[in-house]
Amino acid sequence: MKPTKKLWKELQNSGTELIAMTAKLAKLQFTGTMLETRTTIEGFLHQDSKYHAWVAVRRILEYFPNDDHTLLAYHALQQYRVELGLALMDAVPGGQHYTFVDWGISENTQKIVLQATELIERFEAREIERDRITVSIPATTAGIRAVQKLKKVSIQTNLTHVTGFMHAMICIEAGANAITFHCEETLRAYRKLHRLRAVNNGWVGHPCVQAIQATIEYVERHKIPVKVMATHVSGLQVMTSLKGLNCFALRDKEMVDVQQHGVPFGPLPGSSPCVKAAKEPYPSAYLPAAKDNALHNMSRNERLLAEETCREARSCSQKATDDIAKWFRAEVTKHWAIQKVSTADIIGGYKLDVELKDKIEDMKARGQWDAKARAAVAKSPMRSGHIGYRMISITWAPPMPQEDQKADDTGSEDTLLNEEEAAVEASLTSDGLSDEEPAAATDKLTAADEKDTAASRISSADGEQAATLVQKSEKPGQRQGNDERAGMHPPDEIF
Repeated sequence: MKPTKKLWKELQNSGTELIAMTAKLAKLQFTGTMLETRTTIEGFLHQDSKYHAWVAVRRILEYFPNDDHTLLAYHALQQYRVELGLALMDAVPGGQHYTFVDWGISENTQKIVLQATELIERFEAREIERDRITVSIPATTAGIRAVQKLKKVSIQTNLTHVTGFMHAMICIEAGANAITFHCEETLRAYRKLHRLRAVNNGWVGHPCVQAIQATIEYVERHKIPVKVMATHVSGLQVMTSLKGLNCFALRDKEMVDVQQHGVPFGPLPGSSPCVKAAKEPYPSAYLPAAKDNALHNMSRNERLLAEETCREARSCSQKATDDIAKWFRAEVTKHWAIQKVSTADIIGGYKLDVELKDKIEDMKARGQWDAKARAAVAKSPMRSGHIGYRMISITWAPPMPQEDQKADDTGSEDTLLNEEEAAVEASLTSDGLSDEEPAAATDKLTAADEKDTAASRISSADGEQAATLVQKSEKPGQRQGNDERAGMHPPDEIF
């Protein structure tokens, strides 16, 4: 067959849904979006996506009054999936979104149920109906049992890393709304177990492709309301041989390939579905008979393949999860420390930093900035990690003492101006500047005016940020509001 259209159009015309498995937030021409461990890590490569990690930390610190940083980091990571998921759903309005539970709990039914329920509740708290969210769960024995429990509370599920036809039947019988074959992981598991058959045309006749085709035929024959999905495909040949598949979840490179390449579409020679699919009844007795092990009735080879595929996926995902969890713990610790700083500490640290900075500049002007002076300052350097110093570095207005804030709220502008002029005059007098030194006095007044003007410019540009920070810091330990600063991008040093 000669290609007449791009594969993108051929798939759409055949009724196959295309889901974007990406962390990029550009407008997407897809029917849905999907997150997995790898895509959440990829989100840290894009500043727009990484911003949502910062938002997640702020929300958790706002609503979870707890000083256990490990627990806060866990909740922040879960919230990041929600924040990034909401952004992706905006990119595909009305589309289905697939989130996921951690691979680290893939062998614990109770923990899977709790985490999946928690994720759904987080989306519902943001006014997203639960029928728009599907939770991806590893197709282990614990995952299959968890799906049975989640179905009772109307939570949609997608059992992932399905490896064979019987494995698919058990997952369907458990009540999953979707099942997903991960082609690359299954292929590697076949190679590791020496189960990969020698075939001529790459994927033609490959057991994974035959299992998917048999599952498609089984679902169509019994009209079962479940989506059969495939992802992590190795090249376009798999896509062309899986006509009738309900959905492909495509990564960034695959999204480009299907829009650029035109290939023959339809079952390839030698890739007919397994005859067994036509003989199997629905529902079967496999799952009820399995008792404690949902995969018990599978053949030994099929069971080993399923276990090896899940083991490899768990190993790859766990390292990525550990890395991202470390980032969230460090971020939680940093923000928690900032929230605990009192107004007096902020002002005191700010003054000390400014004094030391001015002293260094004065020593340089006098030619006294020698090795001895540098060594002395090195013993007591400016605290670049202190919030006061960061205020200088990102041009926030310096915080006012509380009594000045009160005066600012109750006094008139004229009164404040008079008070500032009196303060300048008192400063001049205390410095011993007399009428015989008009030039020096004028210079100092001019410098003071320039300082006031600069502070005014800073306040007008960043007033809302500075005011929010000071007001929220008036009471030691009081949490800073997130909603007031929702439109503010974090300072660069946070990332």
